[in-house]
Amino acid sequence: MLLTLLALPLLQLDCAALRRGSTFELRPGVSATLRQTGNERFTLSIRSHTVRASGDCNLNFGMNALVADFNFDGWRDVAMPTSTGYGGVNTFYELYFYRPQSRTFQKSRYTDALKSTDTRANLSPDLTTRTVDGSYKSGPVYVAVNLCPTPDGLDLYMCRRGEQSQNPDLALAAADYDWTWFGPTGAELADRPLRRRGENRSLWTVASARLNLHTRPALDSKSAAYVIRGDLVEVLELRPGWAHVTYTGKGDRMFSGWVQRSSIR
Repeated sequence: MLLTLLALPLLQLDCAALRRGSTFELRPGVSATLRQTGNERFTLSIRSHTVRASGDCNLNFGMNALVADFNFDGWRDVAMPTSTGYGGVNTFYELYFYRPQSRTFQKSRYTDALKSTDTRANLSPDLTTRTVDGSYKSGPVYVAVNLCPTPDGLDLYMCRRGEQSQNPDLALAAADYDWTWFGPTGAELADRPLRRRGENRSLWTVASARLNLHTRPALDSKSAAYVIRGDLVEVLELRPGWAHVTYTGKGDRMFSGWVQRSSIR
């Protein structure tokens, strides 16, 4: 499945392609077609199944539909453009996931539940972290979000949100944001104060005698690297049951990985 996924990268369909109708692969040998049928109307079809969706694609703002595996199940999905903001800086989407069992597309429950479209702006899936990155500009403030797969793996929820308002004309790094982490129900898990030069980092203490780092937040991804009780690790990201940490060892050698959250304090 992973090799198939890597063979089908993110595909962008511009407005001209959408108006003509564009056929693309969800997986080798399985194709779907997306077509803009009028103002704020699309059809998304596979075999005898057709979804009629609302949306918009404005040639003047460089908008695109996105075709990619947004929930990391090995099948491409579709992000339908709905609107734009800030003169094309922000493009907002509705997500439609392909369900191979029923051979149909299903609109994201997550996007239905959200009152604000802001957290579905400028979407890009990240295979390494298995999250979907998003960002948007609102006045002088830049906001970044991460969407994580829901526990059933079928949809997404906002697991992290960060905001910053300093130096808005400069490229931003993750450390420039004030982050808050959320669970699948929307409950706040933790937050990290805005980190700038000279300020304290989010340091946690290892509580286990020996704690292996994992390459992803899963028990079957244990690596050879480990930390021991009393070591200080910096928490970069929180998910239910897991924390993404870095640890600086001897000779300033840095290690990074995931640990079970119950093992750090």
